Amino acid sequence: MRFDAGGGPEQRREPRYPARVAVTLRFPSTGIYDLGFEIAVAGQQPVSGHDIDSCESLNLSRGGVMLELPYQLPVGQPLSVALQLPSGRDLPLEAEVRHVEEVEVTGAWAGLEASPHRRYQTGLAFLDVGPREAALLESLAHGRAG
Repeated sequence: MRFDAGGGPEQRREPRYPARVAVTLRFPSTGIYDLGFEIAVAGQQPVSGHDIDSCESLNLSRGGVMLELPYQLPVGQPLSVALQLPSGRDLPLEAEVRHVEEVEVTGAWAGLEASPHRRYQTGLAFLDVGPREAALLESLAHGRAG
């Protein structure tokens, strides 16, 4: 099942490339996303998972990123993301959920998730990307960022 913000076929402006990049997600401080675990954010003490999560990208472009999450975010949800560059620095960006597709997990992954057979491929569109960020995203998508 797929949910698109526009309700129609995909309208990507930039090609996506397979890229495994560490991603930190920060949700608006509403407390509505109780993810039920703790994570450490670089340079900070561990915090409750109400507003922060981390994952790895499936693919990446100058315009957005595809993630696979164990929970469903609503289309249109704004959030802040930080992509980890190979240098260890973060590239902070504002994003919005553009589409969500439920996928079934099989094999070894199925036994590791709280909801064993459900994962959600979540497409985020980056908002207000400047020239510096666009160049870093392009390099990161091609494995050349520093």
